Amino acid sequence: MILEIDAGNSRVKWRQVRADQPPGQVRFLEHAALSELAGELAGVKRIRVSSVVGKTEKALATIVQGSAASLEFAQSSASCAGVQNSYSSPGLMGVDRWLAMLAAFNSSMVQRDRAIAVIDCGTSMTIDFVAANGRHEGGLIMPGRQLLLDSLTRRTDKVLFDPAKRCSTVALACSTEEAVLNGAMNMLTGAVHAVHSRDVDSISRQYFLTGGDAELIAGHLPVKAEVVPDLVLDGLQYALP
Repeated sequence: MILEIDAGNSRVKWRQVRADQPPGQVRFLEHAALSELAGELAGVKRIRVSSVVGKTEKALATIVQGSAASLEFAQSSASCAGVQNSYSSPGLMGVDRWLAMLAAFNSSMVQRDRAIAVIDCGTSMTIDFVAANGRHEGGLIMPGRQLLLDSLTRRTDKVLFDPAKRCSTVALACSTEEAVLNGAMNMLTGAVHAVHSRDVDSISRQYFLTGGDAELIAGHLPVKAEVVPDLVLDGLQYALP
């Protein structure tokens, strides 16, 4: 059995993968509760990890000590599974972005000879374009929805709203709370509209959305997008076959 882990900035996602079976249900942990994974190691031979948090990598190494499981960390590379990295130093690309691109490019949902866009709506929102031949055309990184809201909470005094409230509209608002929440949605979806408007492959490019806010954003994009919640986990099989 394989244990797959996606240690993001905000939380940890994990699932079990058994031979010749679909991946198991994805579960969530706070970083502080990572030690609970020690109780899930029975029968595990490999642990495949995507991590963007250094302290989590060290914690996992401690948890796995004494078990029979091998701990394997995915890394961004010059090329993998048909995708070519555009970075001059490929290892500097965030591994979560890389894995999401590998999964989307190799997805059975991709129609033949179509370029793709991968949008990860997490703590940060990232947008990456991959050409039909697998060449990474470049990407963008920006604050995600929660970071945008947190910045107003920290830096203002009388802009009052509930940062935990989820809102999925981009309409002009008639209250401060709705104006803030709808404003964040406009910033995120506006970024996608902007890159789409400049895209020479805009007609044929296939869009993929992943991350915690993917469903919120999906209905406000200029194109139809496939929502695949676990692209980062799905990419581990290509980086660590």
